[in-house]
Formats: sequence, C-alpha cells, structure tokens
Amino acid sequence: MGTLIDISHFKWAESMQRRGIEEALEAKRQADNFIDSTSHELRNPLSAVIQCADSVVSTLQQLLPEDLTSSIPELEKVNREIASCLEYIQIIISCSMHQRRLIDDVLTMSKLDSNLILVTPMPVQPAVVVSDAVKIFEVECRRMKISLDFIKDKSLKGFEWAMLDPSRLVQVLMNMLYVSTSRPFHHMHHHF
Repeated sequence: MGTLIDISHFKWAESMQRRGIEEALEAKRQADNFIDSTSHELRNPLSAVIQCADSVVSTLQQLLPEDLTSSIPELEKVNREIASCLEYIQIIISCSMHQRRLIDDVLTMSKLDSNLILVTPMPVQPAVVVSDAVKIFEVECRRMKISLDFIKDKSLKGFEWAMLDPSRLVQVLMNMLYVSTSRPFHHMHHHF
C-alpha cells in the first residue's frame, strides 16, 4: 500500500519565502552600501569646512585687538563686526563638528552590523594621539568658555610608544570629550 500526497504548493511557498528572504537581504545590503558611501561623501566636505573655518578664526583673532573700543568710531565698528563674525564662524565650526560626529557614529554602526569593523594596532605615541584628539575640541571649548587642558601623567615616563589603533582611540576619546563638553564646566583637566 502507498500514499501519494501532492506537496507542490508547499514547495512553491518555500521557494517564494526563500526568494523573499534573499530579496530582503539584498535590499538591506544595498541600503547599507548607500548609507556608507553617502556618509563618506558627507564627511570629507565637513572636514574641509571645519579646517577652513578654523583658519579664518585664527586670522581674524590676529586682527582683533583685546580691547574692542577705539578712539576712532569707524575702527571700533570694524572691530565689533569682526568679533561678530568670529562668533558666527565658531557656531559654524561647532555645528559642523557635531554633524561629523553623527556621521562617524553612522559609519561605525554600519561597520558593526556588517562585521567589518577592524582594530589595526601600530606603533604610536599615545600622548600625541590624545593631544591631537583634544585639539579637535579647542575651538568648541573656547566658544563655550571652557578651559580644556591636556596633562601628561607621570606614569608615561619611559613609555613613549605603544601598539594600538590610533583611529579607534581617537574615536573613544572624542565620544568622552563630547559628553564632557555637552555638560560644561569652567575648567576641565584630562589626564592621560
């Protein structure tokens, strides 16, 4: 004796389900690629904006006297206009840095989801890496009236070089500094 069951409709449903999963995975892959490439394209111009604006700030600060008042009314007006421009440019820098941090977070999450995040250790001077990370926030801290100091700890003596991934260290430090500067104090010391 035997039994014959037609399972062609089950097989059809199974193939449709498999095809739906494959299409969903492909759509997710394309979306991730689009987010990744767009984030990189946004990040580069923002870095250029920050660098150019920082150069303009440095130039204007050299032109601006400590005392804005002047015996010549026209000169006093120019000094105050330069001071206003400095404030506007520092706001541009602050906003651009915030946008760049958001883009960096998107890129990191994209790499984590795709298991593409890598840690690449290399011989570097940790104090130099930390100092560079702190410099990124100097303009923002000045604007917020925060004094940010980098103090090299005594324990670093005799240990100038280390094997680490500088980009990952900077990423962690930037997140820490961002949290610190979002809750402003009049003076911040970062020991390393």
